[in-house]
Amino acid sequence: MMALTKTIIDGLVPEATDYVRWDHTVRGLGVRVRPTGKKVFIVKYRTTEGRQRKLTLGPFGTLTLDQARRRARQALAEAAGGEDPAAQKSEARKAVTFGLFAERYLTDYAERRKKARSVYEDRRMLQSKLVPHFGALKLKAIERKDVASFHQSMADTPYAANRHLALLSKMMNLAEEWGLRPEFSNPCRHVSKFKEKKRERFLSADEIQRLWFGLEAMERDGVEPAPVCAAIKLLLLTGCRLSEILTLEWVHVRDGYLDLPATKSGPQRRRISDAAIDILSGLHREPDNPFVIPGHLPGMHLVELERPWRRIRARLELDDVRLHDLRHTFASLAAAQGQSLLMIGELLGHRNPQTTARYAHLNDRAASEAANQVGRALGTLFEAKR
Repeated sequence: MMALTKTIIDGLVPEATDYVRWDHTVRGLGVRVRPTGKKVFIVKYRTTEGRQRKLTLGPFGTLTLDQARRRARQALAEAAGGEDPAAQKSEARKAVTFGLFAERYLTDYAERRKKARSVYEDRRMLQSKLVPHFGALKLKAIERKDVASFHQSMADTPYAANRHLALLSKMMNLAEEWGLRPEFSNPCRHVSKFKEKKRERFLSADEIQRLWFGLEAMERDGVEPAPVCAAIKLLLLTGCRLSEILTLEWVHVRDGYLDLPATKSGPQRRRISDAAIDILSGLHREPDNPFVIPGHLPGMHLVELERPWRRIRARLELDDVRLHDLRHTFASLAAAQGQSLLMIGELLGHRNPQTTARYAHLNDRAASEAANQVGRALGTLFEAKR
């Protein structure tokens, strides 16, 4: 056996079967010559248990002889330290990619534990951003710098960027629980979220009228489907969340209230106004469809309201109004009427009083106006006595 050189390797000719030409400089390093003429560097070593293993380092031509010797020395050192480089390479080859893990997350976790709307949002974020960015990467190989770079790439939409980061962090925690990543290795840790401006968009009286009469005109003229217009009206009249209206079934509609089996805060009974009851009473019930807001498929509810809402708000010059702002508007009107925070929370289905506290300043405004009315009445009495 003699030291390998590039000239010697170039001169190796294929035979009927594989054969190996060993190196004298790094014992264990060799070049395997296949019948096809392909030449591949390998290294032979023994594990601490005494088992002989061979590790493929890479093809000659892609790897130089010097690079192969460095890799061989590293593998031999790892083997001497009790590791098994060939087993590690095999495990890495079989390691799951983020794309495959995303499929398992949806089927084994999201669809079993989360509400339909949340599953829809998770799937949308995965398909549109996360899987295209991380899908081909091995799950174990994703590092904090990868996550930080992805998060920064969405800086123009900070709210969406933070929602994607939150989903990715949850998935990485699950990967640890399922033994697919080492413990405490979540690469989302210490990736700072973008600051979000808290929105408090409430429709004015003029905007409410514009929306309401605009919906009636669009429905009457066939510009928008009746179920779409009804859903938006019910969001404004009930203060319900979008998912609560879209998945509302006729069996949930009672005399003066909605008996909701699955809200964000669990099963709830919500009182509704006579105006909301009138809208519900005027809706057409489709045979064999249990849902109040029917969708395009038989027996299904409407799934997508954002797209028609964008059309409607553009026509009515309400471009900055989100569907969720209709819930805020409902709460603001309740506060303007002097309703207590406790009552507003009851109407909205809040379990935590802190959630309703965001409307405290509106409630204070109503109380201040009531105090001024009392003050003016007293002032009138004082003036009359003079």
